[in-house]
Amino acid sequence: MKPGMRKLPLVMAVASAAGLLCFALLMERQARSAWPCGVDVPSRVTKPNLAIELVRLHADVAKILGDPGTPEGILRRRAMGTIQYLDMPFIACYICLFIVIGLTLTLTPGQLDHLLGYVTIVLIALAGLFDFLEDWSILQIVKLGSAAPEPGPIRAFALCKWGLFFLTLVLLSIWLLRWPRDQFQYWLFAVITGVGLLVAGMWGLTGVLISERATSDLAIEMAITLAAPVIALLLVPRVLYVLSRDRAVDSKECEGVHDTRRDHRA
Repeated sequence: MKPGMRKLPLVMAVASAAGLLCFALLMERQARSAWPCGVDVPSRVTKPNLAIELVRLHADVAKILGDPGTPEGILRRRAMGTIQYLDMPFIACYICLFIVIGLTLTLTPGQLDHLLGYVTIVLIALAGLFDFLEDWSILQIVKLGSAAPEPGPIRAFALCKWGLFFLTLVLLSIWLLRWPRDQFQYWLFAVITGVGLLVAGMWGLTGVLISERATSDLAIEMAITLAAPVIALLLVPRVLYVLSRDRAVDSKECEGVHDTRRDHRA
């Protein structure tokens, strides 16, 4: 990649991470305003936006959204609709972030890293597609109320999305766990990040694979709860470090080329 082009992935990564944080906080604010005590569903999932994603029955929809004819039901449906609209730019941000990560892997030495990078891009794009379909289906449930169709497709889209997402985390953990040991502190940071992603990814995949069991939804929620800080506090800084390091290397190479040209002219 040309030296000047190194800046674009770095800017995209920073902007995507900032967007994820911003939209996540806005969605959390909506959820807390309408469900101050969380939700009470058989799966024991406490987050309303995740509960509606993994809903199984119409009765569970009523428990989450309330009666559409009551003030509480109206408030909750309005809040859930807003959450879905906020989720759409959130999806765009995480697709962009993971595509940058995938492209970063394709530019590193080694065929395995190249393969991991390309597969990461494909998986996260498919996850985003299922996420958009899930949001659209939830909006239909919110708008149609008691006349809404069975919520089965919502759960199917959500399980596909989370399965692809958790698989992406597992693949990225392979990249991090293979980090070179030439500098111990960087290697240790990469390994800690890789282990966190591996545990969250395998935990979440287990929840997806046992989706027929009552405990599957809770396993997915716990995996998400673990994955979020690992991505925000460990993975994103690691990617920014790699991108900024590569920019620094390119700058030095560029300076070396200019110095060589000046010497030849002299």
